[in-house]
Amino acid sequence: MLLIKASRKDFIWSFFAYGLSIGSNILVLPFIFFFLPLNEVGLWFTFLSISMLANLVDFGLSPSILRNTSYLWSGAEEIKSKGITSSFKKGKPNLKLLTNLVDISRKIYLLIAVFVLVLTLSIGTLYVYKVASDINTSYLLSSWFIFSLGIFLNIAFNFWTPLLKGIGEIKHSQQALVYSKLVFITISIILLYFSLGLIGVACAYTLSGFILRLVSKFYFLKSLNKINLQLTLSIFKKLDMNLFSKLWFNSWRLGVVSLGAYAILQSNILLCSYFFGLEVTASYGLVIQIFAVTSALSMTPYQTYLPEFNQALSFKDFHAAKRIIILSARSCWLIFTTISILIVLLLPQLANKYTETNLLISQSMLVFISIYLFLETNHSMFSGFIASENKIPFMNSAILSGLGVITSSLILINYTNLGIWSLLISPAVVQLIYNNWVWPLYIFKRYKFNIGNFLGINNA
Repeated sequence: MLLIKASRKDFIWSFFAYGLSIGSNILVLPFIFFFLPLNEVGLWFTFLSISMLANLVDFGLSPSILRNTSYLWSGAEEIKSKGITSSFKKGKPNLKLLTNLVDISRKIYLLIAVFVLVLTLSIGTLYVYKVASDINTSYLLSSWFIFSLGIFLNIAFNFWTPLLKGIGEIKHSQQALVYSKLVFITISIILLYFSLGLIGVACAYTLSGFILRLVSKFYFLKSLNKINLQLTLSIFKKLDMNLFSKLWFNSWRLGVVSLGAYAILQSNILLCSYFFGLEVTASYGLVIQIFAVTSALSMTPYQTYLPEFNQALSFKDFHAAKRIIILSARSCWLIFTTISILIVLLLPQLANKYTETNLLISQSMLVFISIYLFLETNHSMFSGFIASENKIPFMNSAILSGLGVITSSLILINYTNLGIWSLLISPAVVQLIYNNWVWPLYIFKRYKFNIGNFLGINNA
């Protein structure tokens, strides 16, 4: 039987890779601050926010591919639009459906990548030119066009990563991530040193994304070869529309949720650059990037356990599923709280010392951000456990919350004197009204948990 089991090495590589994945943007920051003027630093954060928005255009296909790959690897004889099939041949991967899944993923992602490239080179170019009109035009556009190419390549080959994770190859998926981020850090520093500025960082971003997908593909095919499975792929093969419709049923809902999450967490960087300027965005973006690393690290146990959790649900092993939920939550809470305390205490001094500029985010703001992003990370994790059941009940609340954050941010910016606080208060309040507590409570009721189970007082 091909059981998916998270090993100690999986966790070690996952912590290193997830931290390095988002942390790579922070590790190069001292060099970016040193070699680039502050307005270009703010522009780089704007680039990153646009790339995050562009990557959402896959509309939830990535988690759907991961989840269904786990099902097929566990022997599922069919993929359902909603819920999990009860028809399994345990330990025997469904090669036929897996081949169709890879074929569909490859073609759909290429179409999405072309669509995104058109958007970034049209609307994206107009926006970047608007917020950075004081930067040399040829230099600005060269940086942006290279960065847009990187976005295209990242999306076009993005499907290999969830396929690799879906078969339980967590260590190899994280190794691929580490290799790509090391390329990004190394090339960025070298090209910054040779005075290529944003063009150099954009080149590093483009190359690192391509390396990630290439290595993920290599490891995925290698894993299949170990058990004598061979994929037969053809670009001329007719698309399996029945399988695609089943994937799309919940994928578009997850995509809407992702757009809502972007509006809640990242759209304010774009609003910041538009209303408060690139220098303020440099400070705000720095803080958001650091807390993004914190969130990624705290979600590492959840992400590492996810393929195993999917398989536990497939086999209806709810005892194992409950154990994974408890372990993931405990780890998430401990990691996020510990790192947040260090950020609040140390970041202002470190930023002022090493960036030769004042951090425009106060310590009280850092405390506020840490609290609302802890709640955000927590409910995102519990929502992920719900999605593993192939159900997306939180789509409508994600839409309303995303619109609520953007609307309330604009109102506070234009009709109050709160300044940067406007971008902090709006997502915190909107999320606290509903999402922060509803979805964790859903899991508590679904699995008959109480808080004592998570604190080690009572057995689940």
